[in-house]
Amino acid sequence: MEVKVSAPATCGEFVQGIWRSQPCLVSAPIDIYSTTHIKEGNQEQKLDFKAETLINSFFNKYGINRSYLNGLNISINSPIPKSIGMGSSTADLASLTQALATYFFVDISEQEIGKILTDIEPTDNSFFSNLNLFNQYNGSILYSFNSFIKAKLLLILREDFKVDTLSFSYNQEFKREEKYFQPLLEMFNFGLKNEDLNLIGEASTGSYILNQRCLKDPSATFFLSLRSRYNLPGLICGHTGSIIGLILDKETNTKEILKDIHVYNEMFPQKGEFQTQINHIVKGGLSVETIYNKSN
Repeated sequence: MEVKVSAPATCGEFVQGIWRSQPCLVSAPIDIYSTTHIKEGNQEQKLDFKAETLINSFFNKYGINRSYLNGLNISINSPIPKSIGMGSSTADLASLTQALATYFFVDISEQEIGKILTDIEPTDNSFFSNLNLFNQYNGSILYSFNSFIKAKLLLILREDFKVDTLSFSYNQEFKREEKYFQPLLEMFNFGLKNEDLNLIGEASTGSYILNQRCLKDPSATFFLSLRSRYNLPGLICGHTGSIIGLILDKETNTKEILKDIHVYNEMFPQKGEFQTQINHIVKGGLSVETIYNKSN
């Protein structure tokens, strides 16, 4: 038997902050995927420390003898950029968890996957089929939206600054801004219920602005000016990373935006060149493929 499981990357988070004294986020899943493949054979890929830790945790949790790893070839293949807030670790580990569960016939829920991942590190919630408000530290669901949104994005990948996620995670500014986060969350929820991309974009842009006391994005003024100049629904950011996504609508002149970005790069070469690409916000969740090999 072979198992392949894919999990989406994110364009950061629609919103992130503190709600009812708990840290929380709503990830924005996009159409870039990490895929775990399990099949019989000798192990070829050297898995990283997080993956090895997860495998050990999974086997211990479900009482599976580690001898069953012998003769298994586990690989994780991902084009997701790392360390810029696109949920690469979450995608890798979520796909690995579901692949192990499928291969060893363990019935596992999305919430159980969340608990397993948060035991290793703070995690996104892009592996849930529907959007929810998620505590990234303990894996609990604080609110279920029972919905999702689709939209076109212009991703901006850059290297003008890096974020130390571990030292950033408990920044006190998040707690200070809790009273301002509540109305953004309500706006986001209302936008989802009414399928109003402009309201969703307004909420996500507000979360980006609120986050500047923590993140201090050196290009924030430029990104906000693009939104205003081209009357975009909004922007989505990595609240602990540098990824930015401009939400596009049918009327957006993408070529003109790209020209502005090029001019900005030329004006401020010390920031490094911004790479751009078109992607889409998609429904989250995990895609599972099981292949039963025919015996000779």
